[in-house]
Amino acid sequence: SNCIRKKNFIAAKEYINKALMEDYHAPESQNLIGIISELSGNFALAGKHYRAANALDPTYTPASNNLERVTSFN
Repeated sequence: SNCIRKKNFIAAKEYINKALMEDYHAPESQNLIGIISELSGNFALAGKHYRAANALDPTYTPASNNLERVTSFN
């Protein structure tokens, strides 16, 4: 998340990909990819990743909150 705050999305994606390889079913990785997509202006892709995170764990509130925010833009 430090890389995301610094807008170093390439490095952030590398870390997230490693996390996905370790646990593909963790909602945090999908949520982080959604954040990167959103910050890059790709709200449709962000929504897809937030939905994926929400499907993996409906109790993971960051993804739910992010999905609600992104879908309210459209």
